[in-house]
Amino acid sequence: MRNPVQLNIRVGLEDGSCPYLKTVIQPHGHVRPGCAISDGRAVKGSNGTCHLRYQQEGKRVWDSVGPEADVALISLSAARFSLSAAGFAS
Repeated sequence: MRNPVQLNIRVGLEDGSCPYLKTVIQPHGHVRPGCAISDGRAVKGSNGTCHLRYQQEGKRVWDSVGPEADVALISLSAARFSLSAAGFAS
């Protein structure tokens, strides 16, 4: 089953767009700052901001957690724990 909370990053790409993309998670579990997965490969963007994506009361929520990757991972763990305690995760 898919995890109820996803960590995404919004970065500025070379073409001028600022999409929400999946974060690059390194093998030791850390997020690579400013990097995202676009078209199946890691790309370096500028001014990356991490966001949590989850569903709350039937609505999809984008929750900004800031540019720091370490803070984003802590926020991700806290959100997963909070939603699982509330009964939203299996």
